[in-house]
Order: sequence, then C-alpha cells, then structure tokens
Amino acid sequence: MEQIAKFNEKENRIILDDKYLFAFSKYDGFTERLLRAQLTINYDYEYNLELSAYQHERKTRNKSSFFTEIGTLSGQLLTYLESFLESDYLTLKEIYDYETFQILDIGSQQYLMNLEPKTTKIGIIDGLPVEYFKSDTEKILYKFNEYLKDWVEEKYRNWLDK
Repeated sequence: MEQIAKFNEKENRIILDDKYLFAFSKYDGFTERLLRAQLTINYDYEYNLELSAYQHERKTRNKSSFFTEIGTLSGQLLTYLESFLESDYLTLKEIYDYETFQILDIGSQQYLMNLEPKTTKIGIIDGLPVEYFKSDTEKILYKFNEYLKDWVEEKYRNWLDK
C-alpha cells in the first residue's frame, strides 16, 4: 500500500500528503484475514481504494494478494463524504475508544482530512455503540463510519469472487 501520510516528529502529529483531501484506513484487527483497506480521495474527488489481506492469494479466484480500484466518487459515498466535510468535524475527538478498558488488536478506522492548515485526524475503535456518539456531528461520523465499513466489506466480497 502506498504511504499516504507520515508522522512529523517535530509537531508530534500525522500529516496527510497534500495531494489528498481525505483518507480513510480500516484494519480488521487480529482476525484470520487481517484485512487492511486504504481509501484516498484527491481534490478532484477521484479515489483510490487498496485492499490487502493475509494469504489472500489462496482465497481469490485470480490468486491476487491485493486489490486496487480507481474511480470518481459518486452516489452514497459522495453524499456521505460531503455531509461529513460540511459538518463541524473540527469539534470531534481525535480518538473514539472505550473509556473504561482497552482491547488490544481490535479493528479500527482512521480518518485524515486536509481542509485546514494542519491535517485533521480522527480514529475510531470497533464495537463502540451508537450511544457513544452524542452530538449531531458525532452521529454523522458514526453513520459515515458504518457506511464505509460496509462499503469496504462489499469491495472485499467482490474481490473474493473475481
């Protein structure tokens, strides 16, 4: 997978490459498939989706170890992205995680946006209930996150069938 962001030690933060407007990363956690997904969107709303999974070449019909899809945003994905970017996303927390305990190797999602002078980062740990997302902006984030996870799963199933 292409490296789309880097850690700036001086500023102690992640910086998304300036050619991208938005990036979404999904990691299954410690599961049998170890699925990783990376979606990048540039300022012309062109996207690149990359999927990789552990020993996946044995599971796909075409014996591939990774999947790439390039296109232009449309439909629900575009609607959700626009709704999210038009929201007050700067009020969101940097990490949405369990408050009372920590589970290692659980799935997670990461969002990076380049609409401000500095990259905005948001992370979400799998399994958080909808009640955890209280504000209107958090509810938009929750719905967008659920949509993106389902979208990636659909792309994964299509990859298996190819």
